[in-house]
Amino acid sequence: MIDCICIEAQINPPENYGEPTILDWKGFNLRPKFLPTGELVVKDYECQVDGLRVLLNRHSIQLSNSLHKFYHGNNYCDFTYSQLVKCIDEICRRFGIEADAWQIKKLEFGFNIDVDKKGLDYLSLFLSYKSKNFHPMLHGGRTYGKKSSLTEYAVKVYDKALQVRFKDKIKLENEILRIEVHYSCRRKLPKGIVTLSDLTKQNNITTLWKSFMEILSIIEFQEEKDFSKSTFEERVLFYASTNSEYLKNEKEIDKKAALITNSKIKQLKARFLKTGFREKLLKDIGGKYLTLFCT
Repeated sequence: MIDCICIEAQINPPENYGEPTILDWKGFNLRPKFLPTGELVVKDYECQVDGLRVLLNRHSIQLSNSLHKFYHGNNYCDFTYSQLVKCIDEICRRFGIEADAWQIKKLEFGFNIDVDKKGLDYLSLFLSYKSKNFHPMLHGGRTYGKKSSLTEYAVKVYDKALQVRFKDKIKLENEILRIEVHYSCRRKLPKGIVTLSDLTKQNNITTLWKSFMEILSIIEFQEEKDFSKSTFEERVLFYASTNSEYLKNEKEIDKKAALITNSKIKQLKARFLKTGFREKLLKDIGGKYLTLFCT
C-alpha cells in the first residue's frame, strides 16, 4: 500500500505572495512562516488538508504525509489500487494540478499483515538488512518497531496496532504487523515511478511490489522460538550455545564432553526453533498484494 509520500509541483505565485498574513490560495488558508531574522520576512506558507501538510513557496507547492490517511482517515485499514487512483484524482481536483505535474520526492510502500500475536513479539526475528542491523523505533521512549536505514531508503517493521494506540489513542481489534520500505530519495525509486500519475498505472505498482519483495528476500531473519515445554537448564544451555566462545572453550577443556553437549544443543534447537517464518511472511504479503492490487 502507498502510505507517506512527498510530492511537489511548480506553480505561479499568487499576486499577494510575501504578505505576512493568511494567504488564501484556491480556497486554502495558508499560514505564513517567517525567516529566523526577527523581521516579518515570509519564508513560505503552510496548512493542513485532511492530514496532508501543504507547503507553498514562491515557485512550488509541496504535499507530504499519508495518502492512505487522506483517503480513509486512518492508515491501518486496507488501501486498494482503485482507492489509490481515486485518492490521486481527488488531490488533483482539489489543488487544480494534473497528476503528471506532481513530482514524487519520497514514498513509502508496505503492507499491514494480520498476525496471531502482538506485533512486538515478531520484532526480534528481524536481524539485519545488507549487514545493517535493525534499530528500535521509539514513541515517547517506548519501542514499537525496528528500522534498518541506508543512505537513500530504509526498511521498517513495527507493531501497527501499538503505534495506533500510541499516536491516535485507538485500540484496534486485530494485531497487525506493518512492513514497509521508505524511499527517502527519488533517485532510489524503482524505474518508471517519477510523477503522481505513474502511481495510477498497474504496471508501476507491480514494479514497486517486485522491488519490495526483492528487499524482503535478503533480510536476515532469526528463527522463532517456542520455550513452552522447556526446563530452566535447557534454556540456559540453548542460550549459552549462541555464544561462539562457549563451545570453543568446552572443546578445549574436554573434547568428548563437548561432542555430547553439541549433540544436546542440536536436539534443543530441533525442539525449540520454529522454522518457516520467512516463508509464511512472504506468502501472506503475496496474498495481500493480490487482494489489494490485482482484484
